[in-house]
Amino acid sequence: MKKLQVLYLVSAFIALILAGNAVGAGKVDSGTIEKWPQNLDNFRFDDNVSVTSNIEVSWSVGTFGQSAYFYPESNSTEVAHVTGISEVCEIEDASVYQYSGENSGDVIEGDFVVFRNLDTGYYAAFRVDDVSGSDYDSSRLFVTWYLQEDKSPNFGPCTPPSTPGPTKPQPIPVMGGLGLMLMSAGLGLIGFLRRRK
Repeated sequence: MKKLQVLYLVSAFIALILAGNAVGAGKVDSGTIEKWPQNLDNFRFDDNVSVTSNIEVSWSVGTFGQSAYFYPESNSTEVAHVTGISEVCEIEDASVYQYSGENSGDVIEGDFVVFRNLDTGYYAAFRVDDVSGSDYDSSRLFVTWYLQEDKSPNFGPCTPPSTPGPTKPQPIPVMGGLGLMLMSAGLGLIGFLRRRK
């Protein structure tokens, strides 16, 4: 009887360890770009994150003070214009958008653009916060940028903030398929051993 109880505890402990090791966290890095002049400097996500995404972009004015165009500047990078959302976490599958290797089309304040690099598998996004200026020389762009560090096309899910105010996307723990399988096997073994009593 004691042997069975020990085996039960050991099996449960192993199942918990294996399940814990299989939990991964998708990490969305983010930051802001302020007063970015058009057609002068490309933005390289790799200068701001710990991974090598090879996503580099530029922009130009669409309508002064209202909109912008975005251009992929690195090999194998494409861009898509995303409308109808207010938070990046609403992008749960960035692979479904219509991508272009040329430009985003006209993007207004509040809209998102998503970038993907076909060679590296990384996804990134901009939220257009403000387009300012009344001519080419004075035009400046303000954006919030995001990069999904685990190569997932999922920037979500959204979680409500615990306190009012701006929130920064946080890593979301995700149970991997292997972890679920191992945890199920461990729980099945525990159930089998309990029935044998």
